[in-house]
Amino acid sequence: ILILGVVKEYRRQGLAGILLQHLLNTLHKHVTCKAVYLHVLYSNKQAIQFYESKNFQYRIHLPYYYCIKGENFDAYCFALYINGKDLKKFF
Repeated sequence: ILILGVVKEYRRQGLAGILLQHLLNTLHKHVTCKAVYLHVLYSNKQAIQFYESKNFQYRIHLPYYYCIKGENFDAYCFALYINGKDLKKFF
C-alpha cells in the first residue's frame, strides 16, 4: 500500500476501513499474493492503531525513511500475510 488517506472532515467514518477491505478482498482472489506491506510515519499513532486493528503486524523500524520539508523522520513497516502464507521467517 503506497498511500491510504482520508480528508480530515471525512475521517472516523470508516472510509479507510472500507477501502482497505475492498483491496484485501481483491487480493485474496489472487492466490499468488502472500503479503501486503505498508510504511507508516513512526509518530502517526492513529494510523498505527488502525493498521494493527486490521491485523497488520509490525515488522521493522526504518530510520530516516521519510524526508518531509527537508527533515528526516523514521517509519515502521507493517505486513499482513494472506492466502495461507506466513513470511515471518524473512524478517
